[in-house]
Amino acid sequence: MKDIKAIENIQAEEAVDTYKDVRIIYSDSAIVKAQLTGPEMKIYHDTTAGRNNNYEFEKGLQIIFFDEQGKETQRIKSDYGIQKTKEGITEFHKNVVITMADGSIIKSEEIII
Repeated sequence: MKDIKAIENIQAEEAVDTYKDVRIIYSDSAIVKAQLTGPEMKIYHDTTAGRNNNYEFEKGLQIIFFDEQGKETQRIKSDYGIQKTKEGITEFHKNVVITMADGSIIKSEEIII
């Protein structure tokens, strides 16, 4: 009976990859557009709890955006974030701070892009 329970638990496990100290550079035509950093990123595969191909940042993240000349245009920082690839949206939750190049700051508990 214990073996059956062990097999059930294996099947219930999430299909997820976990990465630590993440740094992702987004570029287009060899021009850096953004840099994402975070202490941990999870990528969900298959149909794990309806989170197929979601990128989740449970421990927070920061994204810095750059213009064509490589100057910072804005940065977004939050305590939690998730990119829902199927829906084409990114959500930032908990202590969301957007800082613009001119120094203006927007604070919110949630921003969805």
